[in-house]
Amino acid sequence: TVVHGDLERSFRALVDTGSSLTEPISGKYVIVAALPELLPHARLPLPCATVTGENMLYAMRADSVLINGENCDALIAPVGELKGVRAIIPGALMR
Repeated sequence: TVVHGDLERSFRALVDTGSSLTEPISGKYVIVAALPELLPHARLPLPCATVTGENMLYAMRADSVLINGENCDALIAPVGELKGVRAIIPGALMR
């Protein structure tokens, strides 16, 4: 569940044990989520590499991030859409 202002979205996510996506300054893990309504709030540049090449995402701190009902100290990188899933969670956040 992601809460930011009046927006609250709950969804199932893919846990990617191979993802080590972190914000370079804080070291916080980043959850990539199909939340296009939050795109204007994402201002932290986040360089990332995938199998298709290098890219730049932008992350943000949401008011609240919950995984399985537990508070999670992670950033959100909102995107317009993800193919087949609503969000990708780094596996390290599930420990």
